[in-house]
Amino acid sequence: MTAGLDGLDADSASADWTGTYVCHLAGAQLAIGERDSAAQSVERARCIAARNRSSRLSALVRNLSASMDK
Repeated sequence: MTAGLDGLDADSASADWTGTYVCHLAGAQLAIGERDSAAQSVERARCIAARNRSSRLSALVRNLSASMDK
């Protein structure tokens, strides 16, 4: 999944739909104990959400951030 996301062109990498996949990646990273990688993915998704002014993606990022704090 990481390789696929990293291989996207610039327009696709900043698209709203990509942020959803980045959140899924962060969740998977968190599930296997890769907290630093998960935090990086969450930040990437947060930037995508801000760039696109996406309330839906922002909510996903908030939920994921809250689960990381547990």
